[in-house]
Amino acid sequence: MGRKFSFSIPGSPRGKARPRFTKSGRAYTPAETVEAERTIATIWKLKYPREKPLTGPVLLRFTAVFAIPKSFNAIQRQAAMDGKLYATCKPDFDNLAKLLCDSLNGIAFADDAQVMGGGMKRYGEPVRVDVTIEELHAQVETPSDIRRRHKAQQPELVMGRSVRK
Repeated sequence: MGRKFSFSIPGSPRGKARPRFTKSGRAYTPAETVEAERTIATIWKLKYPREKPLTGPVLLRFTAVFAIPKSFNAIQRQAAMDGKLYATCKPDFDNLAKLLCDSLNGIAFADDAQVMGGGMKRYGEPVRVDVTIEELHAQVETPSDIRRRHKAQQPELVMGRSVRK
């Protein structure tokens, strides 16, 4: 594993909204989505102003923390505060991930095709999205590495006469 970056996005978790169309059929991104993408990009730039986009494989993980519903009883509320209760509300997981990837594309990583990973949705306080981006490195063992490892595992054989103590 390589370098690791973490940050939080305050406020209610948002997903990427579907494109809208004008009467003439032209597609556009809704204003709320554009604003959310700008906010995420700004948070990254403020926290990591000197970082260049990562160029290799990237692991992106996130935890979207939603407000605890008022309808929850005391037991459910405590389970939510302890992080034991997962959220099954909107926005969908894939829309959360899409917003993060599109917002950080070209800023945290060169292209969102490099991104792998996942996330979770849960209830808790304060509402936010916690994001971690980790640089991944391939661990490829060459034939000479394999020979060196096998040689190191072999017991040392001593040639010559045995010595008694």
